[in-house]
Amino acid sequence: GERVKDNAVDDEEQDEEEGGEREMEWIREPVSEEDQAIAVAYRAPPDLEERLNTILQHFIGTRNYHNFTSGKPSTDSSAKRFITCFRTGGVSCINGREYVSLKVDGQSFMIHQIRKMVGLVTYIMRFNKDPKTTFATAFSHSKLSVPIAPSIGLLLDRVLYTVYNEKNAHLKPLDLASSEEALAKFKGECLMVEIEKREREEGQTISWLKELSKHRESWLSPTAKVGEGATKKRKDIVSG
Repeated sequence: GERVKDNAVDDEEQDEEEGGEREMEWIREPVSEEDQAIAVAYRAPPDLEERLNTILQHFIGTRNYHNFTSGKPSTDSSAKRFITCFRTGGVSCINGREYVSLKVDGQSFMIHQIRKMVGLVTYIMRFNKDPKTTFATAFSHSKLSVPIAPSIGLLLDRVLYTVYNEKNAHLKPLDLASSEEALAKFKGECLMVEIEKREREEGQTISWLKELSKHRESWLSPTAKVGEGATKKRKDIVSG
């Protein structure tokens, strides 16, 4: 996944833990050779991007993301974030394994927010959930447990200076147009190759998908009830 920011300070800071909600940290599921073989053999269906883009539209606009971060109640105005665009960036094959890119444009993001956004979309796709109902639940004022996708593959693609350029039209615009080719080459030949290498060696995403299925009935339930035998932690990360 990628995130594109619109000329704003990154709010993905460490949240204060005092008074925060207690979340769960899951023990990572083991990944077998058979699991890896299934992942390599998988090929995206023709309508995958169309289905994904339809679901991703539910994030557009200003939403209350208190369930997509840590330590923020629904009444905290800083939990509201503005997403301008969320779409797929194509399916690519790296060393025989397919990956789909997701690109999100926003003014600012909180800790875990993007990973939980991806986690929710995966939950909807994997278990064929109704998007409208699921998003209404996730954005409700109730404190719920939203699945959090692994951080591998999450990167800041670029900073957009849209607002600055509009306000300073008399100046030379700030953009990366002249460097697009070099950036695309670096991302394709270096970043994506390294991400694929780590995923192949560590199996973070496969492990997380197994965990997602194992606790499929617990997601979007009150956080205090999520997972049987889970260890209570203040941070809701997938242990690795």
